[in-house]
Amino acid sequence: GRQYDPLVDLIQPLTEDDTYGSAFATPGDMDNYDNSSRVNNSIKYTSPTYAGLQVSAMYAFGGEAGETSGGQTYAIAAAYNHGPFNLAAGYLRANNNGTSSTYDGFTSTGLDSSAINGAFISASTLQIIRAAATYAIGPVTLGAAYSNVDYGNYAAAAGPNNGTRFNTGQAFVNYQLNAAIELGVGYNYTKGSGNNVDASYNQVSLGADYALSKRTDLYALAAYQKASGNT
Repeated sequence: GRQYDPLVDLIQPLTEDDTYGSAFATPGDMDNYDNSSRVNNSIKYTSPTYAGLQVSAMYAFGGEAGETSGGQTYAIAAAYNHGPFNLAAGYLRANNNGTSSTYDGFTSTGLDSSAINGAFISASTLQIIRAAATYAIGPVTLGAAYSNVDYGNYAAAAGPNNGTRFNTGQAFVNYQLNAAIELGVGYNYTKGSGNNVDASYNQVSLGADYALSKRTDLYALAAYQKASGNT
């Protein structure tokens, strides 16, 4: 069916998106940090947790006539939880189905921001590698994440199988001030390179959440982003 991929299931809970949402997400959400996309026609298996370890795998059938690999998507991820320490990593690959804007069921909504990565919707392949970790020390939670996004062989590429890569590093700190108030701050750096692309994005994000009850809360979010270079 139409499902979130294993990277969303196992990695996103260790990111600041799980707490405060898109204000902390990667520019253009190119790595699906804010789960902008789901996968159509997909089969997914998620294991039980054994000694803190859990794995998940997904495969989505392609839809291009005469080519079994056209438009297929596959992904795998694993997570390990041990007391205050949590770690997760995963890999996703989506093949273009032959049109200019669709990677099989891995819909490009949110992954083709016109100002950031919209020029790469014709890429024959989309590859995402992600990892994240958190460590809790009393009321403080420290987190870090990394992603690599590779758009392969798109229309404006200089040669066969050439592409553009975006590497992103993220870090955040959350502080549970008391039972009702949580504060968070995060920093994101994204660097794009390859095929005359030389762009960087610096982003600082702030978040605050106040729990009025178990079911109701108030929150405030702010983000500042500076983009430079060419894409």
